[in-house]
Amino acid sequence: MAENKMILLSADAEVSLYQVSNDIWNHFDELVVDFYEWKKTNRSDEKLFVKYLKSRFSEESINFIKIVGNYEGSPNMIWLDGKDITGQYANTKWHNF
Repeated sequence: MAENKMILLSADAEVSLYQVSNDIWNHFDELVVDFYEWKKTNRSDEKLFVKYLKSRFSEESINFIKIVGNYEGSPNMIWLDGKDITGQYANTKWHNF
């Protein structure tokens, strides 16, 4: 992964930052839709989505970077230490499961 393409994933809890391949970045919205069709259970969360992406592309296609804060509801908001830090990630693609 030459460029730093980043996405945020959450499941109504901690918001995690991941570095992803260009293929994932360029087709992120489509991949979310495909994931919901692919999964065989009612369970939908960040870990299962990461597993799906790795199985479809490669182990190296998505890498966890860090937890950036906590999900604080719609519209998607990120809070850290009692402060809204959502603006820091304004240009980062995000899906909350």
